[in-house]
Amino acid sequence: MDADLVWINTELRCAKNEFLNRLYDHQRPLINELMDKYGVPEEHRGALAHGILRANVELWETFGSEHWASMARSLASN
Repeated sequence: MDADLVWINTELRCAKNEFLNRLYDHQRPLINELMDKYGVPEEHRGALAHGILRANVELWETFGSEHWASMARSLASN
């Protein structure tokens, strides 16, 4: 379980860094795909990119909190 938590924390740190520093480049293919698929106007590209990076942070925060909850349940059942 410790290796999982290290991995989750590493991904969370990376996601937060990308969000805080607006590092959109590696998400560009996804952003382009979503803009084309859903007809998002070009003037909303920044907002879409921001939302994707924010969602990525929330994803890893959720994984981390679920991991801790699972560990707590495991300890409580012993």
